[in-house]
Amino acid sequence: MNNIKNYLKKNLYPWTKAKIKSLYKDKTTSISQFENNDKPKVYLLDLPAHGNLGDEAIAVSEYAFLKKYCKKYGYDLMLFNIGEFIPNLWWYKKNIKKNDIIVCHGGGNIGDEYDFFEDVRRTIIHEFKKNRIIVFPQTYYFNSTEEAKKSEVFGRRVYNNNDNLVIFAREKYSYDKMKRNFYNCQVFLTPDMVFNYPYTKKKDESSKTNKVLFCMRDDVEASLSEKDIKKLEAFFTEQGYDVQYTDTATEEEFGSDITRAQKAVDAKIQEFSIADFVLTDRLHGMVLTALSGTNCIVFSNYNYKVKGVYQWLKEYEGIHFYKNSENILDVIEGLKSKSYRYSHEQYSKYFDRMAKTIFEKDVNNK
Repeated sequence: MNNIKNYLKKNLYPWTKAKIKSLYKDKTTSISQFENNDKPKVYLLDLPAHGNLGDEAIAVSEYAFLKKYCKKYGYDLMLFNIGEFIPNLWWYKKNIKKNDIIVCHGGGNIGDEYDFFEDVRRTIIHEFKKNRIIVFPQTYYFNSTEEAKKSEVFGRRVYNNNDNLVIFAREKYSYDKMKRNFYNCQVFLTPDMVFNYPYTKKKDESSKTNKVLFCMRDDVEASLSEKDIKKLEAFFTEQGYDVQYTDTATEEEFGSDITRAQKAVDAKIQEFSIADFVLTDRLHGMVLTALSGTNCIVFSNYNYKVKGVYQWLKEYEGIHFYKNSENILDVIEGLKSKSYRYSHEQYSKYFDRMAKTIFEKDVNNK
């Protein structure tokens, strides 16, 4: 019996597995938001359901964007988290109409590292071919293993078999790969959704605390060894700084509760704002620090996503992408005299174009 289960797990298409599992699940209470009227709807079907403030910042930004433009273009907005996808799948298939738009959460999971998220997205793309499907800004990355290569080939086939698919890449590396691999789709280059995050509080320079925050990964994407981090900690301590550690990972889950998610993300930005420096190898550690106006040293991760998204921030003198050939002490000294202020307006043209692409089907978006 176990051999049969393992065979089916490996050989069934993700949408087949999802539809089978859905038969044995009860619909979630979130469907109560549904109003059976003639008004077209936007369905965001895969909001994060795990503890990561970077993903939650994306979710809040997506909600703010969609709320604004759904109102402008006359759509109702329907929010569901990814944990509801399988329980609600048959309900989605029954209730999502041809003139509705389906939106997929942005982030860094078009690839083989987080296959559950990719399987859900592939199921959406396969099962709702009559709908306009939007993938919010993503990073595209597959490892070099044989399994990853097979997954990439399969995904390319799924994506290209949908004529109504629009994909946004959040950095140039992914954009080039998507343009090459998703040749039957519309692909556009746009900043990560958190560049549109609704945070407006100005940095209070009088609140400086002589504090340095380390916001470093401790998973497969980590860039620095524990030994390297301890060396940096020792340097700042010798300079009289109070070194503390923080993270954008959290055990708290927010589901579709955007209000609670925003409070948690705002608190993290505020935490960054009262530090003198933030050191991070987390993509959204970098972007949330940028929103706070605090000087930041950014370290690359194992792929190109942090380096790629940094290109949207490189004009800010207080945000420095560290290169291995540099003397880190010189970088720190150089940053002490730098300052900047984050500008939402600098990126608004990209999100305005995104809205036109989604709601006006502007295929000439550049």
